[in-house]
Amino acid sequence: MWVLDGGFDSWVAAGLPTTMSEPPLRKRGTWRARPLDQALLATRSSVAALRDACTPRLWDVRSMDEFNGRVTLAGAACAGRIPWASKRLDWDAFRRADGTWRDASEVRQIARELMNAEPADDLDLVFYCQSGVRTTQLIFGLCRAGWPLEKLKNYDGSWVEWSHLASSEEIRDAASG
Repeated sequence: MWVLDGGFDSWVAAGLPTTMSEPPLRKRGTWRARPLDQALLATRSSVAALRDACTPRLWDVRSMDEFNGRVTLAGAACAGRIPWASKRLDWDAFRRADGTWRDASEVRQIARELMNAEPADDLDLVFYCQSGVRTTQLIFGLCRAGWPLEKLKNYDGSWVEWSHLASSEEIRDAASG
């Protein structure tokens, strides 16, 4: 797998080929499937346990309209958010306007300003969005900037799971701020 920095638009702008051709034959690989490493995943119960955490560690990376309950995307049972989420972050905060990744020092500066976080902090940072996809952008950026991967958790069930299973006390709706 490769990261296409800047996405397909950057690829085209660089004049690189966009037509498919037969890939060259390669020697058989040696990769072996292993059980899923769940160390990077946050579960519903681990997110619920953050409710009483002294230090904010849960980040909502959905759009402002999702966060405020003005928009409910398909799959979610209702609008709202997890009440003890530390803050809302833009899922693409570590990318430039053209889609390319910011360098490590820029990511660390943004993380200091927006998250009060440093790579050496001894805290797990947990991210959720609608279904655990946008979160990976922030996790990737932080990892590239020096955060230990084992300290970055993706709540894979995210809002879709939470909205279906949570009690009313575990959901903050737009009316309650």
